[in-house]
Amino acid sequence: MSLQGINAYTSNLMYGSFFNNKPQSGNNAMSLMQGLNKQNQSQNSSLRELMEKVDLTRSSNWRKSMMEEYRKIFNGENAETNNTARNNELSLSDSSKKLSDSIKELMTSSSHFSGDNAGMQNKIKEFVSNYNDTVEGLKDSQSMSALRSGVSMVSTSAAHSRSLSNIGITIGADNKMTLNEDKFKSASKEDFSSLFSGHFSYGSKVADRASAIDRNAQIQANTYNLQGRQQNNFGVFDFNAIFSKSF
Repeated sequence: MSLQGINAYTSNLMYGSFFNNKPQSGNNAMSLMQGLNKQNQSQNSSLRELMEKVDLTRSSNWRKSMMEEYRKIFNGENAETNNTARNNELSLSDSSKKLSDSIKELMTSSSHFSGDNAGMQNKIKEFVSNYNDTVEGLKDSQSMSALRSGVSMVSTSAAHSRSLSNIGITIGADNKMTLNEDKFKSASKEDFSSLFSGHFSYGSKVADRASAIDRNAQIQANTYNLQGRQQNNFGVFDFNAIFSKSF
């Protein structure tokens, strides 16, 4: 969970939403956690971690660390990081555009589908490959809009997992697809068309999400110039890295 923008007031609101018991003594969030751990330690492990981070944002050491990160921007120390980030966004844009194009190819072919057709097999393989490349690329994206569209895309696939399995496509825990070629060859035209025929079909929805990912990844990439500097002197901050520091 990102803690950007959390201050003492908002963190106190967070505390209040987590607790329904009588207030605990002490000002530190960790003292509150001690009481909770007696009730359900495993359930509150993530809550403990969150509160530790909230405490850290209140500390002078954390503010000092943030100042160091800010100075890196003006000293050019983040240029290499930003150049990598730009390349990541361009790669994501490329894979998501290919995904959208491959879906359009499948939708065009839905009226004369035949699973044992070599051309159709190649098209479904391209779709699965481009889909997986897009999912992989989203892991390194700095674009909130692209990530939001990515979540929508994988959620749409999960909602259609049963229909996808009818044509030999399964979705793993990592949200990536696997194609069973033998099952695809024996898939019916009806099963295929139910996924890739029509404006409101699964294919149309995923193509729209892929186009949105492409567009937003390009916008994010364009915030960096060719030297890797982010425009307007704003840098890419790894808040998780900051929070992982021990003081």
